[in-house]
Amino acid sequence: MISIKYNKEQDIFLAKGTFEFGVIGIFENNEYGEGNISLSDDSMDMILDYDWKEYTPLIEQCGEDADKIASFLEKYYNQKEEEIRENKKQLDDCFWCFIFNELYACEYPFWEIEEAIAPQYRGRDWEAELQTIYADNAELLNQLEETFLKGSPNNGTIQKIDAEKELRRIFYMFNFEGLAQEVKRDYIVFEGPSISPQVTDNWGGDILMSALLRYNMELALVGWDNL
Repeated sequence: MISIKYNKEQDIFLAKGTFEFGVIGIFENNEYGEGNISLSDDSMDMILDYDWKEYTPLIEQCGEDADKIASFLEKYYNQKEEEIRENKKQLDDCFWCFIFNELYACEYPFWEIEEAIAPQYRGRDWEAELQTIYADNAELLNQLEETFLKGSPNNGTIQKIDAEKELRRIFYMFNFEGLAQEVKRDYIVFEGPSISPQVTDNWGGDILMSALLRYNMELALVGWDNL
């Protein structure tokens, strides 16, 4: 849970507290504006100019009262955190789909990263088998991309396939637990209605390198950038 206040001198909103985002983990600011939670450098006018959809009447009631806007933002983002908790499964599935879509798209040789292979499967040459896995499961991988990476909500309004289960079956040698434990939470930024965590893996950044994931108010993944 976070609290938000307005800094009049800088004309920006600052956050304090914690924000949990599924398997990615917990972001934290111990003091206002100090940590890895931030609001984009939006002035009050910019905050009001966003398309807040069904929340528009609520923010319009704030007028130009900075304290009321800060209270609105605080309630909105805390509500989104609760929605994320309630729909952790879909959001975690979306995260894993993003990773394997990136690997599949360029057939990245993740097997060359020792930590990426589960301990019991290390010491083998996986290249030939994984080329076969990619080829044999192309239809399913494309289905997962359509389901999770094409702007579909992850807020429980749509029933979806158990993506992590399927990915664990296909890529049985991949170190899912290891990656989940080694995700470095660079920061999370709130930009109007959208929420964007940025993460890097601690395996040298070969799979996740400052990967910025942008979710809209329906918790749909609507954009990303993985360096």
